[in-house]
Amino acid sequence: MKFFIETLGCKVNAYESAAIASLLEERGHTPTDKKEEADVLVLNSCAVTAEGERKSHQRARQLRRSSPEATLVVLGCASQKDGESFLKAGADLVYGTHPKFSFVPLLTGKRPEVAKSFVEIPRKTRWDYEEGGKALYEERARAFLKIEDGCDSFCAYCLIPYLRGPVRSRAPEAVYQEALTLSNMGYHEIVLTGIHLGKYGVEGVNLSRLCAHLLHILPSDVRIRLGSLESSEVDGELLSLLKDSQGRLCPHFHLPLQSGCQKTLSKMGRPYDTSDYLRTVGAIRQAYPGVAIAADFICGFPGETEEDFQESLAFVEKAHIDFLHAFPYSSRPGTRGALYPQVAPSIKKERTKEAIALGKKLQGEYEASLLGLEDEIVVEEVLEDGYVRGKSGRYIDCTIYAPKAQRKGLVKGVYGQSLQIS
Repeated sequence: MKFFIETLGCKVNAYESAAIASLLEERGHTPTDKKEEADVLVLNSCAVTAEGERKSHQRARQLRRSSPEATLVVLGCASQKDGESFLKAGADLVYGTHPKFSFVPLLTGKRPEVAKSFVEIPRKTRWDYEEGGKALYEERARAFLKIEDGCDSFCAYCLIPYLRGPVRSRAPEAVYQEALTLSNMGYHEIVLTGIHLGKYGVEGVNLSRLCAHLLHILPSDVRIRLGSLESSEVDGELLSLLKDSQGRLCPHFHLPLQSGCQKTLSKMGRPYDTSDYLRTVGAIRQAYPGVAIAADFICGFPGETEEDFQESLAFVEKAHIDFLHAFPYSSRPGTRGALYPQVAPSIKKERTKEAIALGKKLQGEYEASLLGLEDEIVVEEVLEDGYVRGKSGRYIDCTIYAPKAQRKGLVKGVYGQSLQIS
């Protein structure tokens, strides 16, 4: 059979979709990028925001119309939240977030006569990590490697702990094996990802020790990038590794901030205060010159006053967040935040515009500060006249001239000289 997979949402979803693709190919099925000719349509859905959930339902309906005779499978966070609605939208098999790989043997070449009931995730305190297939990607430069699932934080704005279940970590041996497989396949950057990545831990192996061993066993032309980490989870071991790895642990840290106002942070239920966050950012910058700090930033959380918001912006500037990902608060029924008095949509929109403008200013200042510093890009595309394009260790799109023999893997350059920010 031919199969088509569409992925919405986060990097964890991207990894899981790639793993599903490998399981399907192992059973003799063939991928296609034309949904109209597919025998099987797979939608990996998202529910982190109301817009993500709306888009998931919209895409399910569109996929159903595009290929009426195909088997439509929906899985992921949006289907975990409301599986019945996807059955009504025309899905044949609806899975949530756990288990999500067990539908593959059910594909028989024709649509099921009766839609399978939605699979509820088990409500228990301890879960096992669910292994899928080997994640295969079309490109041969950067690959995601999932090492953890679930979250126990229950922040006031977030549904994900209810939909993904508790934290569980992948066995280190399985991580090492897949990382080596990805390296042998030609990948030169491996992005470690998870729902709450910093909570990784199995029998004395925490995230820092896992990264250290990966850098030890992988070839020197393979680097590791970390997904999102809480600022409180950046420990001395990780900072030492960053300092000693000579850029192989990418100097780019995504530390969700969400608000720079202490009152708002407390109401959100975040596990740090502004002084903690500022100390962590300072320690990371001390460990590696020119390290990139990225942060998520919610505008218009319930109860946020204009004074609170301006305090948040002032903190962002004080911390000099290099890449600010600002977005309006999205009320999610079932969370504490949905019970609070809401900020008007027009105000959320204006605050988001203001935060984005500040983010652009700070990013420009950061990029200007990099002139003269050395970095490596992982080659993602060969351009005309011998130039290549790719992501630098600091997660910046760059171009550089490279001789023909060096137009793959990692290419070293200096910002403002051979390495140009694109």
